[in-house]
Amino acid sequence: GLTTQDSFTNNPEAVVGQRLYDAKFDKGAGAPAVIVADAAAVDEVIATASKVDGVAQKPGSVCIQIDLAKVKALAGGGALSNAPAAGCPPALVAVQPIDGRTVVNANLVDSYDSPEAIDTVKRLRDALHALSGANAIVGGSTAATLDVQQAAVHDRNLIIPIVLVVIFLLANQLVDLLYAVLDPRIRYV
Repeated sequence: GLTTQDSFTNNPEAVVGQRLYDAKFDKGAGAPAVIVADAAAVDEVIATASKVDGVAQKPGSVCIQIDLAKVKALAGGGALSNAPAAGCPPALVAVQPIDGRTVVNANLVDSYDSPEAIDTVKRLRDALHALSGANAIVGGSTAATLDVQQAAVHDRNLIIPIVLVVIFLLANQLVDLLYAVLDPRIRYV
């Protein structure tokens, strides 16, 4: 339940930097949920993701990911000077679909490492998995944290009973061995 910042007992540079970032920018802007979906369903994916509680509602919060190489090339020639101030970046700087799939970024309201952000990713996954034909997968920092937590719970629930059974079996063998030492008539086989 601790955020990354709260897990430190001191104030390393990373925590100080994150606090400065949080003071100037929206908490979820630095690590959006990354949605990979079929390009043909991208408008439906954006509309659905925008309605999920915990996803930022400002214009431009849920958009197709930009291609930084295109931005760099266009910025040098001044082609981006007429770009809109709010909303999603123009299509000419969006990543191109690969094998019919594209990437959508969805900014979260809460910091990427908070329990609230994890709950938002769960809701986002539920909403997008319900779309037929989108084949949406939700990733990003928050989703990775959620997946690690779920894997840890699964492993704990699997490994602890196995370890207990092995200890029980070894303890029974040890008891039999001790009885054999105490009573020579009992043969340990």
